[in-house]
Amino acid sequence: MSYKKKLVILYVFIIVTPLLIFGLTTASMNKRVITTLNNEVIGDHETIGNQTSHRLIREYKKALEQSPNLVKNLDFLELLFNRYKDLTRLQVIDDDQIVYDNKRSIDSDKLILNETFVFSTEQSEIQVLIEYLEFIPPEKLFRDIFVERIMISLIIYLILHGIFIYWVIKSTLPDTKQLTDIANNISHGHYDFEFDTSRKDEIGDVYKAFDNMKISLQTYENNRKELITNISHDLKTPIATIKGYVTGINDGLASTPEKLNKYLNIIYNNTMHLDELINDLFLYSKLDVNQIDFDFKPIHFDKYIDYYIDELKLDLEEKNIGVKWQMPNLKNTIILGDGFRLKRILNNIVSNSQKHFNKTNNILSFKLSEDEKGLVLEITDNGKGISEEVLNQIFDRFYRADASRNTNMGSSGLGLAIVKQIVEKHNGSISAISKYNYYTKVSIHLPLLGENHE
Repeated sequence: MSYKKKLVILYVFIIVTPLLIFGLTTASMNKRVITTLNNEVIGDHETIGNQTSHRLIREYKKALEQSPNLVKNLDFLELLFNRYKDLTRLQVIDDDQIVYDNKRSIDSDKLILNETFVFSTEQSEIQVLIEYLEFIPPEKLFRDIFVERIMISLIIYLILHGIFIYWVIKSTLPDTKQLTDIANNISHGHYDFEFDTSRKDEIGDVYKAFDNMKISLQTYENNRKELITNISHDLKTPIATIKGYVTGINDGLASTPEKLNKYLNIIYNNTMHLDELINDLFLYSKLDVNQIDFDFKPIHFDKYIDYYIDELKLDLEEKNIGVKWQMPNLKNTIILGDGFRLKRILNNIVSNSQKHFNKTNNILSFKLSEDEKGLVLEITDNGKGISEEVLNQIFDRFYRADASRNTNMGSSGLGLAIVKQIVEKHNGSISAISKYNYYTKVSIHLPLLGENHE
């Protein structure tokens, strides 16, 4: 469950619980309220002006008016006493003689009040003493009940709210501190540390994001160091060669025109290699940070390949390289591509193949087909091939099949890495298969127009 949902559910619980308690406890007071209404509102007391008098007095007066003899009747007095449950004592005195005196004990926290009345009859004066429990007006009772329930609910709410705040702080404060430590470590370039990413909520997502950032930055840092090392190595070799031959010319070692021309050609070739290396580095770095603007347009890819091979054939034939290509009969070959960048892809692959031909009958084959993902262009050469151990590295930057990293072949080591970058910018993919000393096949997958394009 997400952390947000946990907070929402817990907070709803905090709000609803006091309300439920208020409702349930108030409902439990129904019996008390009904009893109060029956005993105190329906008729046990009457209000005269601002005074509240017990109803027994009125009943007794009525009895006196209707039948004076009932006033001292013990059965009648017993009936009155039993009728009013809030009475604690009833005493009737006739001419200083106690006619009736009865008491009861009631367990209550109410005050016990008393009243004395004197009734005059023709024969005598009757004095009545009553003691009864304090009468509580209904509105006060309801108010007391309501305030009591509100206070209980408020106290429970504050307790639960305090627990909620404590739980939130306890569950987030350690994470906040750990995230701060993680951010500080990453900002100082320290990546060799581990932290728990097993949480399944939003905070867990933040941990995973930090972990991904750490891995990405660590990879970037390693790549940066590798890039600097490779650039230093690749620039150092031709510069050292140029420097050596320039020194030789200055020292007079090129004593003949032929030797001087040879030295100058070597300097020129290494200068051109430096220029190619710098251009490739610049292009790769711009591709890597998405600073290349692509001019995407609909392209009939079969016609585009056909036109490209027509341009390529003459140059390859001069190098004794045959070309195999047959226009496919496909219904749809329209892709969204940048023609200039696509040509860079083809040139780099073809150039890479040329450098590894080692036979007298060198053949470069092009084949265009269609699969469920779009178009597939296969470029196959019958050169020396690539060993299975290093096949998955050929699209890495600065990778060269020559372990000594000899740059005499004019390779920057970035050609196929650039190819991969450009293919991926076209929402495509590239792969290769090879059999050592037999062939190498590079397959480029490109989506058709309208498919898998963002």
